[in-house]
Amino acid sequence: MNIDQQAAISPFFLSWNLRNVPGLPVVGASGKPCSVTTRLGEYPIDAWKPFLIEVPRDGSKKDIVGRCNHASGASVANTRWDKTRTVMLPVYDDSNIKRIEQLALLVRFWTEMGIPDEVPCLAVAVRSNGRYAEDREVQCITVMLVWSDPVARIVSLDWTEGPLEDCISPEWFVESSPMLNLDEAVRMMRDLKENLGWEHRGHSIFTLPACLGGSLTGERQPTNYALWKREWAYEDWGRMTKDLDGLLGTVRSMFYDEGVTGQ
Repeated sequence: MNIDQQAAISPFFLSWNLRNVPGLPVVGASGKPCSVTTRLGEYPIDAWKPFLIEVPRDGSKKDIVGRCNHASGASVANTRWDKTRTVMLPVYDDSNIKRIEQLALLVRFWTEMGIPDEVPCLAVAVRSNGRYAEDREVQCITVMLVWSDPVARIVSLDWTEGPLEDCISPEWFVESSPMLNLDEAVRMMRDLKENLGWEHRGHSIFTLPACLGGSLTGERQPTNYALWKREWAYEDWGRMTKDLDGLLGTVRSMFYDEGVTGQ
């Protein structure tokens, strides 16, 4: 890493490696504190409680407790999350990583930053939502997690609003792929299909960090998520997938020396 490269990512480097030093303030280029750490990964879902990005032991898990309790009249226990199998994600601050070129450098020198190997360096999420039977809300979220190797994993959450008889107990299904090479993961993301059986469909792209989505053309808006700081919303599936294709190309270019495009 040369001097110019060190200067480009030094705010992130300092904030990461000094985050556990008691009493030592960490200040970014903006003059504001910009401590960077990790936290349990969560899906960018529009729901009243968080859903963790877990890699289930058997590859998938589900919870249909609301449906079962209503049908049988017997109490059925909720499926439990396993935090030991939840992916930890970096909490980026916008004052640290502002440009795609900075992120590309950070990815390149990830292992030299003292960051644990098990922490992905970036992520891309696609969320689709709509309405179906009995006007129940449904959301499908697919996340591509990318490590610096580069290897990747695709995780997904299918979430459905609970039936009228038990509207507070949503039904959900989570699934995880095995570890994939980056090209395989990119192909899987490009192969996502729109569910034409839903009404009032909408779609969103989220990126980690937010600067990764700088070239997206959807309606940009801030979020209340701790990890996913920006959302790009689309009404048209075709427009969303066109943007997604370009975004995935940008991600790929960071690891295969094809140059980086974006803002």
